[in-house]
Amino acid sequence: MTVTVLCFEIVYGYQSNQIHYMVHKIKCTDNLMLGGEVMGLDRVPFIVADTVSVDDPYTFDPNVIQLPFDGTPVDVLSVDVCVSHKTQIKLDTMAQIAVLGLTMIDQTFEVTYQIIRNDDCVSMISDEMDYDSVVDGRHMNFPNFPLVDKNPSLGMNTYHLRCTSVITPTVGFVFVGSRSLKATVFTL
Repeated sequence: MTVTVLCFEIVYGYQSNQIHYMVHKIKCTDNLMLGGEVMGLDRVPFIVADTVSVDDPYTFDPNVIQLPFDGTPVDVLSVDVCVSHKTQIKLDTMAQIAVLGLTMIDQTFEVTYQIIRNDDCVSMISDEMDYDSVVDGRHMNFPNFPLVDKNPSLGMNTYHLRCTSVITPTVGFVFVGSRSLKATVFTL
């Protein structure tokens, strides 16, 4: 039995104040169980995503994550992808890094971003940033991290976006605000 599933993706454009939507038409065989348990798609790409939106990372929003001073890594997002065939997974990530320096001096900080698959690091980037002093001590960066996982394991694969504050500002804090982890699955 083959069914067609319509998936709606609705995105609110904060800057443009517009709502954008896309309709994805996916042909599925009877081994697809909605809810993500088994995703046996008929060689049609599908997307699994985890996204958190934050209006202002400097507020007491419960979705804002403060990275620890001691260098403890924090998994800020995760997605589960079930692989039952020869598959490649395109991963797209983004994290809004907000720094609040509490002094009027130049700031240096470093954050590492890791894509973790089943507790193993697939890839890592290190982002060291130097900023001149500013009145309110606020600095933001929006690193994105695209990657193609050409050899995922058969079965369930859990991907995490892991952030670590390696060098914190002289006096200040490093926060993770809005963030996204999207896995596009291609069956070969």
